[in-house]
Amino acid sequence: MKISKAAEDFILKNAERIGISLIDYNLPDNLPNLMKQTKGIAVKNNPELKRLFSVIKQNENSDFCVLARWIELFKGNPYNIDSKLL
Repeated sequence: MKISKAAEDFILKNAERIGISLIDYNLPDNLPNLMKQTKGIAVKNNPELKRLFSVIKQNENSDFCVLARWIELFKGNPYNIDSKLL
Protein backbone atom coordinates (compact mmCIF):
# COMPACT_ATOMS: atom_id res chain seq x y z
CA MET A 1 0.00 0.00 0.00
CA LYS A 2 1.33 3.44 -0.86
CA ILE A 3 0.25 6.73 0.65
CA SER A 4 -0.39 9.62 -1.73
CA LYS A 5 1.06 13.11 -1.31
CA ALA A 6 -2.35 14.39 -0.23
CA ALA A 7 -2.51 11.79 2.55
CA GLU A 8 0.99 12.64 3.74
CA ASP A 9 0.14 16.33 3.79
CA PHE A 10 -3.02 15.46 5.76
CA ILE A 11 -0.88 13.57 8.29
CA LEU A 12 1.58 16.45 8.69
CA LYS A 13 -1.10 19.11 9.04
CA ASN A 14 -3.07 17.14 11.61
CA ALA A 15 0.01 16.36 13.67
CA GLU A 16 0.92 20.04 13.65
CA ARG A 17 -2.64 21.05 14.53
CA ILE A 18 -2.61 18.98 17.70
CA GLY A 19 1.00 19.71 18.62
CA ILE A 20 2.61 16.38 17.79
CA SER A 21 6.09 16.08 16.32
CA LEU A 22 6.57 13.25 13.86
CA ILE A 23 10.18 13.07 15.03
CA ASP A 24 8.86 11.64 18.33
CA TYR A 25 7.56 8.72 16.24
CA ASN A 26 10.83 8.20 14.34
CA LEU A 27 9.27 9.76 11.24
CA PRO A 28 10.41 12.74 9.14
CA ASP A 29 8.72 16.03 9.93
CA ASN A 30 8.71 17.39 6.38
CA LEU A 31 6.71 16.42 3.32
CA PRO A 32 9.53 15.36 0.94
CA ASN A 33 11.19 13.06 3.48
CA LEU A 34 7.89 11.69 4.74
CA MET A 35 6.93 10.89 1.15
CA LYS A 36 10.19 8.98 0.68
CA GLN A 37 9.55 6.91 3.78
CA THR A 38 5.88 6.17 3.09
CA LYS A 39 6.49 4.99 -0.45
CA GLY A 40 8.25 1.87 0.81
CA ILE A 41 6.80 -1.61 0.83
CA ALA A 42 6.78 -1.84 4.64
CA VAL A 43 4.35 1.06 5.18
CA LYS A 44 1.44 -1.26 5.97
CA ASN A 45 3.26 -2.76 8.94
CA ASN A 46 5.08 0.35 10.13
CA PRO A 47 4.55 0.47 13.92
CA GLU A 48 5.54 4.15 14.13
CA LEU A 49 2.86 5.15 11.61
CA LYS A 50 0.25 3.02 13.37
CA ARG A 51 1.11 4.57 16.73
CA LEU A 52 1.03 8.08 15.23
CA PHE A 53 -2.36 7.47 13.58
CA SER A 54 -3.78 6.14 16.83
CA VAL A 55 -2.66 9.20 18.79
CA ILE A 56 -3.90 11.65 16.16
CA LYS A 57 -7.24 9.83 15.85
CA GLN A 58 -7.83 10.06 19.60
CA ASN A 59 -7.44 13.85 19.62
CA GLU A 60 -10.80 15.53 19.08
CA ASN A 61 -9.18 18.49 17.31
CA SER A 62 -7.87 16.32 14.48
CA ASP A 63 -9.50 15.54 11.17
CA PHE A 64 -8.61 11.89 11.83
CA CYS A 65 -11.05 11.91 14.76
CA VAL A 66 -13.80 13.47 12.63
CA LEU A 67 -13.16 10.99 9.84
CA ALA A 68 -13.29 8.06 12.28
CA ARG A 69 -16.64 9.29 13.65
CA TRP A 70 -18.06 9.63 10.13
CA ILE A 71 -16.94 6.11 9.26
CA GLU A 72 -18.66 4.75 12.36
CA LEU A 73 -21.84 6.67 11.49
CA PHE A 74 -21.82 5.32 7.93
CA LYS A 75 -21.20 1.80 9.15
CA GLY A 76 -24.07 2.01 11.62
CA ASN A 77 -26.52 3.74 9.25
CA PRO A 78 -25.40 2.99 5.71
CA TYR A 79 -28.61 4.09 4.02
CA ASN A 80 -30.12 6.58 6.43
CA ILE A 81 -27.80 9.30 7.75
CA ASP A 82 -29.04 12.62 8.99
CA SER A 83 -26.69 15.28 7.61
CA LYS A 84 -26.95 17.12 10.94
CA LEU A 85 -24.94 14.28 12.51
CA LEU A 86 -22.00 15.02 10.25
